Amino acid sequence: MVINKISDTDREAFTCLTLAQKKLFARGESLHSERSIHPAMEIPDKLLKFKLHILLAFAFAALIFFLCYLAPPFLDILYYFWPLLLSTALFLVAVVVFGRISAPETDSPGENAVEGLLDFPDGQSEQVIFR
Repeated sequence: MVINKISDTDREAFTCLTLAQKKLFARGESLHSERSIHPAMEIPDKLLKFKLHILLAFAFAALIFFLCYLAPPFLDILYYFWPLLLSTALFLVAVVVFGRISAPETDSPGENAVEGLLDFPDGQSEQVIFR
């Protein structure tokens, strides 16, 4: 018989468990009610609150993985765009060099022209007569 193979400690544990179930059932509860959940069982309940966040994080990680997997290697992109990158770098070097070489003008002729343009809408600008 199978019952004879069960040890006395197992029988006592089973008896205690069934007594606990009977007491809970008498109060209208079960072993799976919220009051009887073990603290370790509260973790999945807390995780359910962040279900959307977790799903979005996994979706974003999968998107990044597939973009890296499907994208061409970085060196291929560099080989394709090297003329553009080189010309841009040379242009920026030229801008910096010319900015340091040319002396800043103290009195620029453009300031007077701007003042004339500002006076033009007023109707008080001077007439320029070309001869």
